[in-house]
Amino acid sequence: MDDHAMLHRRLDALESLVNIADALRPDIPESELYELSLQSFCSLAGYDAGTLWRYNGGAYICAARYSLDRQRAALPPDQVLSDTDAQNLLALGTAVGGMHWLAYPLPAPAPAMLRVPGAEGHTMLVPLAFTERIGIVVIESTEPAPDPLAIELLGRLGDRVAVALDTARVFQTRQETINDLQRLMETQRVLQETVLELSAPLLPLLPGVLVLPLIGSIDAARADRILQAELGAIMRDRAQVVLVDITGTSVVDTHIAMQLI
Repeated sequence: MDDHAMLHRRLDALESLVNIADALRPDIPESELYELSLQSFCSLAGYDAGTLWRYNGGAYICAARYSLDRQRAALPPDQVLSDTDAQNLLALGTAVGGMHWLAYPLPAPAPAMLRVPGAEGHTMLVPLAFTERIGIVVIESTEPAPDPLAIELLGRLGDRVAVALDTARVFQTRQETINDLQRLMETQRVLQETVLELSAPLLPLLPGVLVLPLIGSIDAARADRILQAELGAIMRDRAQVVLVDITGTSVVDTHIAMQLI
């Protein structure tokens, strides 16, 4: 490939990288974000298949799969890769640009789930980490070794994907907290309305006569609520007399008492 063609390839790849980075939004559901990230790794650098493993409590869980090959696509979901196996796999590879690659066939110490019988080419391992360990991407190519441009692109994309996944984790955690707070506020509002309704019970005593027993302290807000309930009950029941029983109240301000009359 001549220099002119290489330059065009590089510019096209960098443009794709920018578009991919823009597409990795934190509001995307986590499962979709993993799928999109893995597909981006494969399509950007021309890899045929791959898996994305999410780190969780000392092990890696298969969070996304992508393959143009049925044999690789048949990998069962939710496979678990131990931290020890992952570190051993990285140690087996050739380090390049913060990543590691291994030529096929993969050596026996590699996890069986990642060894494809009869496969040719190489496997690239891209660790994902930002403020903490996020996971690892394992992608496969039929080429015997990664080319320099692919290494550069995968390194840059790995950084952006790590930031995107970490940002999405923080965003979704905060969103869950906000949703929990909104539910609590709604529950509190309903309870408050119930308490306010019970704080001003108007009971029919005789035709045209209602009794309003009050208990506890009465402040301006409660007095206003009582007055509204009282007026509503008078109109509803066409009451002519309302008896207000304040023997159960602890403190009644003179101004508030006048407001209830």
